Amino acid sequence: MLRSLVGSEMCIRDRISIGLSAFILLIRSKSLWKKFLSTLLLSYAIISFGLILYPPFQIPIAWISIFLAIGFLLQEKYFKKNNKKRIRVDMLFLFLCISIVLFTLLMYIKGNKEVIEITKQTVYPGQRFISAGQGNFTNLLNGFYNILMQSDYNGAPYANQCEASNFLILSIFLLPWIIYKNIQMYKKEKKLDYLTLSICLGMMFLSILKRDFSPGSVMTGLGLSTS
Repeated sequence: MLRSLVGSEMCIRDRISIGLSAFILLIRSKSLWKKFLSTLLLSYAIISFGLILYPPFQIPIAWISIFLAIGFLLQEKYFKKNNKKRIRVDMLFLFLCISIVLFTLLMYIKGNKEVIEITKQTVYPGQRFISAGQGNFTNLLNGFYNILMQSDYNGAPYANQCEASNFLILSIFLLPWIIYKNIQMYKKEKKLDYLTLSICLGMMFLSILKRDFSPGSVMTGLGLSTS
C-alpha cells in the first residue's frame, strides 16, 4: 500500500465530513427523493471510510462521529413524541444504508479473501496486536500541535511518530469549560448545547476505555481491544 499515513488520515477526515453531512441531510430532508440520495451518499462515505484500513485512527474517529450524530439528534429534538412517523421513515432509509454497506463489504471480503489472509500473516499490520488497558492518560495530551511533540529535546514517545494519530487531537482542558458554559446556558435559557456535550461524552468514553475498565469481550466488541 503506497498511500502515506498522512494521506490516510486526510481521507478519513474527508469521509467522516461527507458522512456526517449526508446524515444531517437525511434527517432534515422532508423529500423522500432527497432522503434516498442522502442515503446513497452516506453509504458511500461509510464504505470508503471502512476500506481505508487504518484502524488506529479510524476507530476513535468513528466513535466520536457516533456521539456527534447522537448530539445532533438531541439538538434537533428529534425524539419528540409527535415525530414517530418521521422516525420510522428515517429508520427505513438507515436500514437501507446498513444493507448497502454490509453487502458491499461482504463482496469486498469475498473477492479479496486470499489477499486478506496473506496480509493477516504479515508482521505489520497482520500480526500487530496490542492488548487494551495499557494506555497512559498523558498520551491523550499528545498531538501534532502539542508542545510536548514540538520540543527539540522532548521527542515523541513512539518509535514511529505517525503513531500519534492513535490519539484524538482534542484537548481535555476544554471539558470543564464546555460543561460550565452548558450549566450557564441552562440557567439562563433552559436548554443545552448537545453537540459540545456529545464531544465531551465521546472523549470521556474513549479515555475511560483506554484504561480497560471493561471486560475484554466488551472491549473487543467496541473495536478497542487491539490496534
